Amino acid sequence: MRRSYAFVCLVVLLTLAAAVLAAPLRAFPNALPNDPLLAQQWALTDTFGIHADNAWKYTVGANISVAVLDAGFDLGHPDLAGRWSSPYNFLEDSPPQNHNATDNWGTGIAGLLGATTNNGVGIAGVTWRPNIVPLRVVSRRTNGSVNYTSPATANFIAQGLDYAAAHGARIAVIGFNINNMSAQDQNTIQQAIDRVQDPNHGSPMIVIAPVGEPPASGSGTPYPASLNGVIGVTATMTDSLILQARSTGQLLVQTGPFVDIAAPGINLLTTGVDGSSPAQSTYVNATGAEFAAGLVAGAAALVLSVDPTLSPVQVEGILRSQALDRGAPGPDTVYGAGIVDASAAVRATRHFLTLNPNTVTLPATLNATATISNPYTLAASWQVDNHPDWVDVSNPVDALPGSFATVTLKRVPTCAEATAPIIAFSSALPLSYGPVEVGIQVTGLPCSTPQPTPTATLTPSITPTPMMTPTTTGTPPINRPNKLFLPALEQRCNSMTSCPQPR
Repeated sequence: MRRSYAFVCLVVLLTLAAAVLAAPLRAFPNALPNDPLLAQQWALTDTFGIHADNAWKYTVGANISVAVLDAGFDLGHPDLAGRWSSPYNFLEDSPPQNHNATDNWGTGIAGLLGATTNNGVGIAGVTWRPNIVPLRVVSRRTNGSVNYTSPATANFIAQGLDYAAAHGARIAVIGFNINNMSAQDQNTIQQAIDRVQDPNHGSPMIVIAPVGEPPASGSGTPYPASLNGVIGVTATMTDSLILQARSTGQLLVQTGPFVDIAAPGINLLTTGVDGSSPAQSTYVNATGAEFAAGLVAGAAALVLSVDPTLSPVQVEGILRSQALDRGAPGPDTVYGAGIVDASAAVRATRHFLTLNPNTVTLPATLNATATISNPYTLAASWQVDNHPDWVDVSNPVDALPGSFATVTLKRVPTCAEATAPIIAFSSALPLSYGPVEVGIQVTGLPCSTPQPTPTATLTPSITPTPMMTPTTTGTPPINRPNKLFLPALEQRCNSMTSCPQPR
């Protein structure tokens, strides 16, 4: 962990679309979503892409909140409608605005990590239906370059991180790189990172930033990617080589100890705006490490959907340990741990099976039904182990973005049979916590004494522990017995003009 701006942009305007641990045990019935431009999204499915299509067999992502700290945002884009909450413009004390094509990096990053998926429109996001918090902390209104004003930009980044944490974000993507930031500005941002990753103040937030291109002259250190607690992301091409000019071999991203992981960063089809005035929603092909960071953020959201209790260090450890190694064997200063593999990361995450409710209630009526919901992962990720013979329990079925099982009363139980019965479920993923027991309560039985309350609980049978030791240095994994850090409830804006002021 540590470390982006600067990007190499290839903008191709398209019109809106009209129209490794174990093999999967069960396939998601619609393994590929119906977004018409998915075939052009090589980074999601290609050999040297992030293999999101295989991760989707188990989870398409829960409603994880992801903050994007960058420039303009197209809040009206049809492939992002319904994904936004609590937008804020720190430069102008207002919601972010869709300024122009060079000021819409935030739109592109948001589309890669979480465009609305399986909606028959445009592209797919790595995570299908996240909550995106768009935060404008810089301007790119001229040629797309970050207009960095010290110390104002550092303060905006710090305020943006605090604001994101206050609004329930579990992940923050800072979409740019600044070379050779002053010590004062570094400290301003580092203190904010430390605050949002403090487990004593809510759910610790994963912070991701791109490495970016080298400075025009001399050497540079990319910030915020070089800071402690930040996952520094570099960019690769379709053949897995590090992002470079094909004709000369000149690297278009920096190398150094701040590189933690790589992701595809060239010809990434994503949401954007065109060059008209006013700008119109469209799709663009984008290139650069900041867009690679969006893919990593999406993969991190999938991992959190499998186990929401994970700390930032644990999530990074999973992503790095399951990455496709490139370059010199092992972690290096060019590719970091390698190219992120969302599928391998999901299967290497210990599954925290979350079921609601913890007790189902059925009237003493034949064929009465109740539903047990799993909001985080799909039907392929869990299974029924056992249940009383007087109920039927269906195999889990998908109800995007989660899944559910139906309990049906086959016969009215005796009072003795109805004393604290349970249904036992377990994960179908390779790694998991213990079984989850859901109690059954039948009302209306002619029992002379009240039925005892079932003792079933959703607490895992073992204390959550880190499933692997991250290969990075920094804060060690945090063990938090009997305490879950589930996604916080979000404070949402009631209107586009009444967002809460940053704290």
